[in-house]
Amino acid sequence: MTDARPSSGFDPAGEDRREELLEEYVDRLNSGERIDPQDIRREHPAVAGALIEALEAFAALSASAPAGRLAEEPQLGKLGDYTLRRRIGRGGMGVVYDAWQGSLDRRVALKVLPAGVAADSRAFLRFMREAKTAAQLHHPNVVAVYGMGVEAETPWFAMEMVDGETLAELLRRGPPAPEAFQAHCLRMGAAFADVADGLQHAHSKGVVHRDIKPSNLILDSEGRLRILDFGLARLEG
Repeated sequence: MTDARPSSGFDPAGEDRREELLEEYVDRLNSGERIDPQDIRREHPAVAGALIEALEAFAALSASAPAGRLAEEPQLGKLGDYTLRRRIGRGGMGVVYDAWQGSLDRRVALKVLPAGVAADSRAFLRFMREAKTAAQLHHPNVVAVYGMGVEAETPWFAMEMVDGETLAELLRRGPPAPEAFQAHCLRMGAAFADVADGLQHAHSKGVVHRDIKPSNLILDSEGRLRILDFGLARLEG
């Protein structure tokens, strides 16, 4: 069977749609769901070939692979100036570690693109684009990017470490007790207003996030709701 392939001409609308679908499938894989390539071919025939190729590059779509497993994920140890201490999650196609930057004696969140995934040029370019886009932003409600690079064929970028919970995690815990509900709503209302300020800052720099959702918002220890993951962001112009 021959997969549908995108045309050789560049179609911005089609590329945007392909990346939106890719992000949706990555979220499903990250949650542990198994995805059947035949379902992709049936539901999205126009972009099925490109989607399957991209997903196979970093998420092991074959029936024999464990659900949601990333290929050639780095083991805990050192990556250049960074010591990987523990894995704390995934963001888009990358793996995020709690890491220590030796030269500056500071704790960071290090997002890594496994070497097997980085071999796919589109995955590599998308990862690096995310780092460069987020690094242009300097706002208290946007998680800061400190630096980026490639070590041992493994691309990485270092971010501010934010101790807290994502909005998705908070929602899974359910609502607060009735006596605390009003205060909770007031705090969250103020937090969302700050997120809007962060998005306005991004828009003023020509950056459109395009993927605001509970898992991409993290509430820090000071009660600020911070914006994560610019993997689907677009630079206007």
